Amino acid sequence: MANGIECFDGPCIPEMKFACENCPMKPPHKPKMFYGMIGGTGTDKKLNDGYVPYIIVSAASMWTGKKFKRWIPPGHDLKFIDSGGFAFFSKWGEYPFNLEKYLELADRERPDFLATRDYPCEPKARSGRSVRNRIDDGLGNAQECLMHDAYPWVTVIQGYHVDDYQYSCQRIKDLGLQTELMAVGSLCIRKRLVEVRRILRTVRRNFPNQHLHGFGIDLRFLRDPYIRENLWSCDTQAWQFGDYLVEGKHYHLPACELHKLARFKEYKAQVDQLLAVVDGIPRLEDAQHGPY
Repeated sequence: MANGIECFDGPCIPEMKFACENCPMKPPHKPKMFYGMIGGTGTDKKLNDGYVPYIIVSAASMWTGKKFKRWIPPGHDLKFIDSGGFAFFSKWGEYPFNLEKYLELADRERPDFLATRDYPCEPKARSGRSVRNRIDDGLGNAQECLMHDAYPWVTVIQGYHVDDYQYSCQRIKDLGLQTELMAVGSLCIRKRLVEVRRILRTVRRNFPNQHLHGFGIDLRFLRDPYIRENLWSCDTQAWQFGDYLVEGKHYHLPACELHKLARFKEYKAQVDQLLAVVDGIPRLEDAQHGPY
């Protein structure tokens, strides 16, 4: 209940900002959308031409095999550097750089947010380890990262099933690894909205006062009120993925740079349109969510 209004999930808990996802008193929320860059191409440099206030860059896209190349374009309001865990583990089974090099990258690029070096839990990137082992390994890295407290760290909450995320949340609390912004990993692999809702519900109940960032939130997820209202920010690279046929070969992106930019603008326009009409989207109690 909030201000005498009965909520659908039982009594509200005042200190838990998002405890009652169906509360009619909760205002609409528009998460900040960070757009993923391609990987140091000329297209990236043009994306800062008034198009993108928030960008996220994977360390994997900057790694040359020996060092990190310099290419993050200037002119964005907020920059987020992700450790690139999925790309690195899918290819090499480990991070090919140590924490010292990661800090050197941060010193040079000066991001507003810097993800800890997590260990992704998708089957393709587990390197034969169990999910719980991966969570523990990633949080060991997070402990090392947070010892360098001058950096804008974002602890990554990893998992595969909902109970794995609960385990990760509890371990983070036990180890004192909470950060002001915390990221929820392995969301982009989800096929069903209900999976993402259940994961966010678990994380939110463990961290009611932290801002949450959702990795890999595309338009399917962004349209959902519960997902949208429980995230302070999210990122997407979905605009890069399509099915383009060029000279008999399939590409994620069209070969022509003008077409790449057009593809990006088209996708961003859909996101902008969605966020612009958030006030007109029915409250959560009127939306069809299905079971949690």
